[in-house]
Amino acid sequence: MLSAQARCSIGGRSQQRRTNQPDLVSGRKKTGLACRLAAEDPDFALKLYQAVSSELEAARDLLMALSRHGALERVTIFLLTMSRRNALNGRNPALITLPMMRADIADLLGVTMETVSRCLSKLKKCRMIEIIRYTTVQIIDMNGLNALLGRATYH
Repeated sequence: MLSAQARCSIGGRSQQRRTNQPDLVSGRKKTGLACRLAAEDPDFALKLYQAVSSELEAARDLLMALSRHGALERVTIFLLTMSRRNALNGRNPALITLPMMRADIADLLGVTMETVSRCLSKLKKCRMIEIIRYTTVQIIDMNGLNALLGRATYH
């Protein structure tokens, strides 16, 4: 019978893996720190719920972008998602530090790296964004990006 910490072998190395099984000594289930804090602090639980809900909404938007939109709209949705995440975290929603390289963004959006670069260049040419550094984008025309997607407002 496996204990609460089951062994697994990854790449020839043995590592510990935690499971959500009851502790054999106390009979209580082991839970993460966030779950324990949420159980003890209703304000924290609400903030955690709001953060998870926001991330799920962003994931849903991204899935919709991948299934319904062209490359320019996919890149736009990605930028607006990063902008919304900044706003929720108390950072400037117009100044986006890209969380990954363009090749990774391309993989995420289902396009090529060159297509991501072309879309960013097109948005720059239309004066909707400014590329400050390779990893930093400033949104100049938030309404224009939303209009590109047929949205009145995004935030």
